Amino acid sequence: MAKPAPKKKAGFQKAYGKTINTKPGRFIFAHLDIADEYEGNTNFCTNLVVPHSDRLDEILKEIDDIGKKSFGAEWSEKPEYYFKPFTKGEEVVAKILAKSTDLAPEQLAEKKARLDALYAGNYQLRAKSGEDKPPLCYLKVEGEVKPHKLLRRPGNDEDVAAITAAFYDGAYGIINVTPHTYKKGDGPKAVQGVGLILQAGMFLKDGPRLGGADIDGMMEEDFGTDFEFESDSDATETEEISV
Repeated sequence: MAKPAPKKKAGFQKAYGKTINTKPGRFIFAHLDIADEYEGNTNFCTNLVVPHSDRLDEILKEIDDIGKKSFGAEWSEKPEYYFKPFTKGEEVVAKILAKSTDLAPEQLAEKKARLDALYAGNYQLRAKSGEDKPPLCYLKVEGEVKPHKLLRRPGNDEDVAAITAAFYDGAYGIINVTPHTYKKGDGPKAVQGVGLILQAGMFLKDGPRLGGADIDGMMEEDFGTDFEFESDSDATETEEISV
């Protein structure tokens, strides 16, 4: 008599999407140089504000596909249970303005105009990597065929300073990310969803520096415990990136 096929394990099954380069965007809250500690979690992280494109659609499809694998076909329709690593620009603006109750109408209008200039029609992507896996960092150098890879030698402050100088809030660049699903805890208090592993970043050109005052509300909203990075050895390794 043939043995019955083994039953699939019930519960959460982790999934990974393919590693993808974004299209150029602007860095916000960039911590590619030193892992940032926030509410007990220490990660390398960044936001990237990007316009809509076929590449963005490809990333969003990867996010949705692995979300379905881990959480079921209707996962994207339940934002109260599952976190996603992207936000539409208009939603970011609305969140920030909702926290700006101390501003006069004229000041609020000026703030909205500044935010719209950055976010209108765009998406905000969020990516993280564990403190034990710093992202690779590159510079696009005029006249060179391949991007210049920045060094990150242990204990070398000059290497860190070079990364800090390139990846600032407002600079233009791309990131290389791997979508992955995660779940921490069980029951109604479980933290779960899809995140983007920050594999690498590349500086493309300078841009006007962005002040932190306009994004304070967004930082509180998006960089708490909304999603966790799991430093798994089987995560997709990134290759050297190019535009």
